[in-house]
Amino acid sequence: MLHFTNHVKARMKERGITEQEIRDGLDNYQESFRGKKEHMNYIYTYPSGIRLRIIVHEESPNNRIIVSVMD
Repeated sequence: MLHFTNHVKARMKERGITEQEIRDGLDNYQESFRGKKEHMNYIYTYPSGIRLRIIVHEESPNNRIIVSVMD
């Protein structure tokens, strides 16, 4: 299950990123790495070349908290 923090909801609105784009990015990412605070970073690059970075706190495989998102 995905949970969206208030912070990420504000960043999504500010940057014009939809919940569906985040779900698609997590399903189809091309690279990932562990970042600050042990959060996972997933990078999805659209065919147009735009990169979407999704930062996730993974409490368990079935419980993921979306912390931030940027393009």
